[in-house]
Amino acid sequence: MADRSSLGLVDLLLLSLSTWRLSRMVTEEDGPANVFKGMRERVGAEDNSVAMPWDELSSFGKIAQCPYCISVWLAAALLLLRLISFPVYNVVTLSLFGSSVTVLIEEAKQ
Repeated sequence: MADRSSLGLVDLLLLSLSTWRLSRMVTEEDGPANVFKGMRERVGAEDNSVAMPWDELSSFGKIAQCPYCISVWLAAALLLLRLISFPVYNVVTLSLFGSSVTVLIEEAKQ
C-alpha cells in the first residue's frame, strides 16, 4: 500500500487546483441552491449579494471574502480528509480538479 502521508508532484497539483476551485466557489460564486451565497450572508460577508466593506467585517466575514485566507483552511480540511478517508478524498479532489480544468479552459477562451 502506498504511503499516504507524503505527497508527490501529481498529488500537489491535484490538491492545489482543488483548493483553488473550492476557494473560488466559496468566495465568489452563488453555488447550487445559493449555498455559498447564503454562507457568505450568514457570516456577514455579503448583504443582498453586495460585498461588505473590509473594515466592517467580522473575522469569519473576512475569511469568506478572501480566497487567500480561506484557501489555507480548505487545503487543511482536504488534507485531513485525505488522512481520514482516502477514497472520499479522491472523489472530492478529482471532481474539483475536473471543474478547475474546465474553468481554466473557459477563461482562456475569453
